[in-house]
Amino acid sequence: GYLKPQEMQGFEMLVSGVVWLVREGKNNVERGWKEANITVQTSGNKYATNLASRTAVGYDAMGRLIIVQVDGSIAVGDNKRGMDMAEVANLLIQHGAVEAINLDGGGSSAMAHNGVLISYPSDNQPPSCDKSGLFQCERPVSTVLCIHEQEVFASGSNGMSPGMYLAAGSLLFALGALGSMLFIRYGNFANDFERQLSTESTASVRNVRRT
Repeated sequence: GYLKPQEMQGFEMLVSGVVWLVREGKNNVERGWKEANITVQTSGNKYATNLASRTAVGYDAMGRLIIVQVDGSIAVGDNKRGMDMAEVANLLIQHGAVEAINLDGGGSSAMAHNGVLISYPSDNQPPSCDKSGLFQCERPVSTVLCIHEQEVFASGSNGMSPGMYLAAGSLLFALGALGSMLFIRYGNFANDFERQLSTESTASVRNVRRT
């Protein structure tokens, strides 16, 4: 379940998970489970085979992002809901995924849109839920996968982009600083300063210089 260096070229960001569900358009759960570092979770083999809430992310042959979030439950027996990893992989393939990985599931699986929870999380333990275990609630998590629209900067009314405005401002600032240095270096401040003083003040200044 690991990328080769040549496979990492061209990516701006990489997301890891357990396990690699779909690889080259095929169900990769069995192979991915053998290759993955499964010590990052504590459920053992049941982590892959149990019906549970699931979260997965991948992309299709055209590079389009695919996100799957499956609601499940902590219940056992006939009341158990959700999918195992092989089912999630098949679901992704059905929707055109060529590569996909499994993210955290179970009580950590949740989805929100514009700040509003749109899934039914399956955690039933404190601190998110009552200690009785009778309810299912959203679990506090440390990380999320956040998807947002790409920011596009509009050009100015005269066709100049914000970057061009910044460059022009920097150039004007540099020219102003250079002009100030030249003025200080070659300007005749002493004579100009004394011409602005009264006769008495000029005399006082010269007396101070002599002492």
